[in-house]
Amino acid sequence: MKNLILVLSLIVFVSQLTVAQSHQGTAMFGIQSNPISKNKAKKLGLDQPYGAYITNIIGNTTAEKEGFQRFDYITKVDEYELKDDFHFSNIMKQYKVGDQATIYYTRNGKELKNRVTFGNSQDAQHRSKDSNEDPFLGIEANHSKNPSGVNGVSVDIVKNSTAEDLGLQDDDIITKIDDIPMIDWHDISAAIDNREVGELIKVAYYRDSQENTATLPIKSLATTKNNPQHNKNKTDNTPIALALNETPEVEKVISDMDIDMEDMPKEDAQKMEEELGIKMPTVQNLSIEQLNIFPNPTQGLFNLKFDLPEEGATAIRIFDNRGVLVFRNDLGNFSGNYSGSIDLGNQPAGTYYVMIKQKNLSVSKKVIVSRN
Repeated sequence: MKNLILVLSLIVFVSQLTVAQSHQGTAMFGIQSNPISKNKAKKLGLDQPYGAYITNIIGNTTAEKEGFQRFDYITKVDEYELKDDFHFSNIMKQYKVGDQATIYYTRNGKELKNRVTFGNSQDAQHRSKDSNEDPFLGIEANHSKNPSGVNGVSVDIVKNSTAEDLGLQDDDIITKIDDIPMIDWHDISAAIDNREVGELIKVAYYRDSQENTATLPIKSLATTKNNPQHNKNKTDNTPIALALNETPEVEKVISDMDIDMEDMPKEDAQKMEEELGIKMPTVQNLSIEQLNIFPNPTQGLFNLKFDLPEEGATAIRIFDNRGVLVFRNDLGNFSGNYSGSIDLGNQPAGTYYVMIKQKNLSVSKKVIVSRN
């Protein structure tokens, strides 16, 4: 009888151990972030480049519970310092669910640290909402060069939008939103996305050698696009299907180009599907690491790099903002590091959309190419 009890006790112990181990997956902190370049770090007054600049806080995660905010800038986790080749995602692989770590970060120029306990990805709560009900400022990139010494994003204004109500005009340069410096479109997206419709938004903008500030409640995409004045300004002559060799020729000058990349905005995806018949997914569910696109001036090309930890049928597509397919590459059954050259030298500066698919998963990005 004692032997039977001992055997049963061992079975219970092993079962409990197995269950405990099954929950010890890779730790989750609960942020979406972008690494930043030396140039952006300098503009923001940060001493250390390549840290993780938080663009979104995921609900019911460690980051939310510990009070981290968008635009916090993480520089180190315990002894692991963020570097050009060692991003925040690399650091998180060193930890398991339930592990503790000290997060070092900067907020509004002040250096802070916080001791946290990492959670489980199963606890995360991702927001789900009809894109029409998303907050919509109503600005578009116009790729104009900023005056010397002025940091910000030059924009054109959408009719009947919050931006128009705020008094913004075409060619204004947005310098701050809610007193946070706006350096590029990553910052603009982070400042607008995931806020509530009707919430006050404070916009500082540069015009005629002076900075102006205005504050109003932000309207939704639906409110803006359903206005008759907005619809009247939409054109009906957008080209939909052009061959790859029918793109306009421009002087090939890569060395003076800048590239900004952000997640695919829902309003852009909706416009592409409704007006161009191209479905660009906005759910970023493909596990992809170190995705980057940057100029290669020595060869007159752009480099696209990423790492796919899983294996499967993989394809790359790049469209311009008219729906023209300007690049495609079918990689077959692929996993690991990808590094490829893309010749966009004969394409004009403007907006492009990158889609990477693996089996039924995908990630899509908006890429803004501008000439200095």
